[in-house]
Amino acid sequence: MQSLFKIFEQSFWQVLGKVVTTFSTFVILGIVARNYGKEGIGVFTLALTYLGIFYLLSDFGFNAHVLKNLKSQSSNLKTEWQQLLGTRILWSVVLVILAVGLLPFWPFATFVFSQAVFFGSLAIIGSGIFTTCNLIFQSKLRYDLSVLAVSVGTLLSLLVFIAVSFYKYPVPILLFVHLLGWVLIAFFALLLARKLSPNIFPVFDLNYMVTLLKDTWPIAATLALNVVYFRADSFMIA
Repeated sequence: MQSLFKIFEQSFWQVLGKVVTTFSTFVILGIVARNYGKEGIGVFTLALTYLGIFYLLSDFGFNAHVLKNLKSQSSNLKTEWQQLLGTRILWSVVLVILAVGLLPFWPFATFVFSQAVFFGSLAIIGSGIFTTCNLIFQSKLRYDLSVLAVSVGTLLSLLVFIAVSFYKYPVPILLFVHLLGWVLIAFFALLLARKLSPNIFPVFDLNYMVTLLKDTWPIAATLALNVVYFRADSFMIA
C-alpha cells in the first residue's frame, strides 16, 4: 500500500509539472502569435524546435545508465552525480557549439533565425544541468523538488517574457528570455539538489566520460533516431 501511494505521489508531481509548463507554453505562443504575426511565430517555434533536438541529445541516456548503477549499489550517489554533472556540462558545451556551428549549412537558417538560435543556444547547458539534478530527485523519489524548480523558473521567465513582448522586442530577444528561463530552472534545481546531496560541484573525469559514452551510446542512438523521426517534418516545411 505504501509503495502504491509513493507511485501515485510521484506521478502526481510529474503531471503537475507538465500542467505548469504546458500552461506557460500556451500563454507564450498566444502572446507571440498576437504581437509578432505569422513570420514571428514561425521563426520563434522553429528556433525552439531546433534547440529542442539538442535538449534531447543532452540527455544521451546518461541518467538511465547511472540510475541503474546506483540501484545495483555499484556506485556512490555523491561521487557518481558529481562526475555525471561534469560530463554533462562538457557534453552540453559541445552541443552548443554544434547547434551554432551547423547554422550556415541549413537552407532555412535566415539571419533572424540564426540570431535567435545563437541567443538561445546556451539554454542547452541549463537543460543539461537540470536533467542531471533530476537524477538525484529520481533516486530519492523527490519529484516534488524537480517540479518546484521547473515551476518557479518557468513562471518567473514567463513574467519577463510578457514584459519583453509588450514592448515588441525582436524575436531573438525572446529566445534570450527562453535562455533566462533555463538558467533559473537550473539554478533552483541545483539549490534544491543541495538539500539531498550537499556537494553539488562538478567533477571532470576524462576516464569516466569515455566509459559513460561507451556504455550509453545505444540509448543515445535511439534518442537521435526518435528526434529525426519526430522533428524532421518541421524543418522540411520550413
